Amino acid sequence: ADWIREFTAYKQVLRTAWAKYGSDPEPEGWKTFVDAEVRGFRAPYLSTSPALLSALKDMGYAFDASSVSKGPALPIHAGGLYQFALPTISEGPEHRPVVAMDYNMFVRHSGGFERADHLNEFENR
Repeated sequence: ADWIREFTAYKQVLRTAWAKYGSDPEPEGWKTFVDAEVRGFRAPYLSTSPALLSALKDMGYAFDASSVSKGPALPIHAGGLYQFALPTISEGPEHRPVVAMDYNMFVRHSGGFERADHLNEFENR
């Protein structure tokens, strides 16, 4: 029930975002986009549960991307949802494993601090 409330509130906020916060007119088809085209989800902290997957299915989502795999993996289709895993990859000069997410790479490379003097090094890695 908590997840259903969260997704319902999210859709309502997104549907009315242009009217409340946009400086330009709402794009044509915005509400249809929100209602029909937002089809996937990734849970904060990749924290999932059977209740989340059930709520996603009940709310009409097609996929979840909240799991982690030990490398690149094809999505699975289970319980009415496609489930995409974020791969763990070998990274850097020591080839340490890291979940391949932009924030994880940022922290791995820079310790979580902007370091413009190392941009090329980080990009090459």
